[in-house]
Amino acid sequence: MAELNTLRGKHAMITPNMQAHGMLIEQVEYLLQRRMVQELELLRDRLQTVNHRLTNPATECLVRELTREEWGSIQGNSNASLPGVQAIICFQESLPGGDTSHPFCRTVVDTSNVIPRDIPLYNGGTFLSADVREQTLHLLNTLLGIEARAVLRMKGEKVPKGNPKPHQDSQTAYLVRSTAHTLPRADAVPLCIAFWRMRLWNGIGWDGGLWGAWEKKSTSTEP
Repeated sequence: MAELNTLRGKHAMITPNMQAHGMLIEQVEYLLQRRMVQELELLRDRLQTVNHRLTNPATECLVRELTREEWGSIQGNSNASLPGVQAIICFQESLPGGDTSHPFCRTVVDTSNVIPRDIPLYNGGTFLSADVREQTLHLLNTLLGIEARAVLRMKGEKVPKGNPKPHQDSQTAYLVRSTAHTLPRADAVPLCIAFWRMRLWNGIGWDGGLWGAWEKKSTSTEP
């Protein structure tokens, strides 16, 4: 509540009578988690509709499982070749790599390009409430089923009903992708933003400023 009291002081000129109830932090956190579920639901509805159109074939999946090989690379080296991946969502007792400073989020380096980039890895097993965790898992598995059927439909193969069983070489982790091939079907960026907001709410990502290198460049006095 100390941070909220500071915020109240800063905005006293605008809202001099602003008050915060005792459960405000819990309320904000709940709303941020609910937004994650809502974005997953919107993504599911969009894919269920667009995958029946032949104009947008499923050449690439928006959501897929993390393979055992990829997970091993992340655990051992904190990097992996993950082209097009914008976020990783796992459900573990702890994040790989031994970093306990932020048990629910850390970064993984994508080595698929010449210039490496950071990808957020979220652990829904530690920061999501039980009901939101259950809904998130259910929706992610639903998305896997939708994408699997879309790929089979594109190949002209028989499309089974229900969600596919997890592969034996997969982990309880999901890759959320956004590329030029996936955008015509659905945009996963709002989902990634919903998870990113939760990251910021928990105090991660503020050290380098909101805009990273762009902010440093704009404030630099060098010509």
